[in-house]
Amino acid sequence: MLFSGSRGTFGLGDYGTMGPGDYWIEAEAFRKRRYPKSFISKLSDSEGEAAETQVWLNFAQAFGYMDQNTIQELDEKYEIIQKQIISMSQSPEKWST
Repeated sequence: MLFSGSRGTFGLGDYGTMGPGDYWIEAEAFRKRRYPKSFISKLSDSEGEAAETQVWLNFAQAFGYMDQNTIQELDEKYEIIQKQIISMSQSPEKWST
């Protein structure tokens, strides 16, 4: 099962909440799905990138670059993305072709 995003159906979720590096990691992870260990490794990288983005969002809020509502909305989206990544990591065979 693939997830719908703002730019179509593919991969992990809403592309509108992803940073530039996330596109590359997600694409590479999805291409590696035929090789479970590599796939899981790339998903782990993706999860780390999503968590790092949440940290940067907190900095953006702390220094007044973004308002609380925007931060909360983006943080909630990243939580969903991370849950999807973890789910995919726990059952890589569902994603192999």
